[in-house]
Amino acid sequence: MNNKHLACVLLGVVIALLGYVTLTIQGKATDMQQQAETAKSNADAAGESRRTHQNKFTKRQNETASLRSFLNRWEPSFAAISNVDVGTKEIDNQVRLGQLTSLSGRVQEQSDNKLKGNYLASTIRGNFTFEDEYAKCINWLGRIEKDLPTSRIWHCRIGKGQRADDIKMEVILDLPLVKGEPKS
Repeated sequence: MNNKHLACVLLGVVIALLGYVTLTIQGKATDMQQQAETAKSNADAAGESRRTHQNKFTKRQNETASLRSFLNRWEPSFAAISNVDVGTKEIDNQVRLGQLTSLSGRVQEQSDNKLKGNYLASTIRGNFTFEDEYAKCINWLGRIEKDLPTSRIWHCRIGKGQRADDIKMEVILDLPLVKGEPKS
């Protein structure tokens, strides 16, 4: 083998190496292009999914705007009665402010198994029997609705009192306690 043959073999090896390197780089470039196309299609699909979810979210917001507004107006009333002690004091305070003649009265917490897992934690129930003037008793009931807006009259029985202008009123008053809700 002379120098010309050796130079031709060496040139052939260099050309083969250049061809191999070129094919390898082209294969990697093709793979990268396919990955880029896959990533682009995934990004487009994710963008479309986001737009779909955003549209659903906006639709739900519009559908529930009045309900959320209603609940937001009531939130301070529920927040004012944060625990059993506060609720008991509020009910006792309302009885005291009414200046009614109380024949009996009891305030206690009632935890109902039906309420487990729901928005309400428990209720405070007040059982009262009053005997006083008709106007004072009825005005007291109206004031309860104004001063304790989240309360409800569970039972109310009005009968004749011992004096001519007196009535005997048996009232069961419920005051709900809500669970601490997570703020979003």
